[in-house]
Amino acid sequence: MNNIVEIYSKKIARIGRALASLPHDHRILGFGQGQNVILFALERSENGLSPGELSHLLNVGSGRIANVLLAFEKANLITREVDQRDRRKTIVKITESGKKYASSQKETFERFVQTAVETLGDENFSLFLDLYGKLAEKMVEMKLKEERYV
Repeated sequence: MNNIVEIYSKKIARIGRALASLPHDHRILGFGQGQNVILFALERSENGLSPGELSHLLNVGSGRIANVLLAFEKANLITREVDQRDRRKTIVKITESGKKYASSQKETFERFVQTAVETLGDENFSLFLDLYGKLAEKMVEMKLKEERYV
């Protein structure tokens, strides 16, 4: 069994290194796919969201949200405004540049999915997603169990 785990671990690492070496447009600004979900959430929000709302909505720590928002603000992808209903709150809104950037990231992802479907075929890609989903669920379950015993 350990030999199989070692073989698979090496294959996964090789795939990870190959993917990491690909040039990505979003790396020019220093943002990754995990950070883009913040822009996507802001894009769907008509009136913007507070950092706390983003943290809750995306299940991401407030410190992480603050760091990403600072980087997005420096890149002119978002703005922060004082909430007119509660002046203690800050509302984060996506800028036109942010909308363009988010749109380009969605297009890049859709091209990736299209290529994956063309490469694997519908049935195999569907199977891949099912298996990937099961692994993700198990990893979350393991993480939750780990946190309960720490």
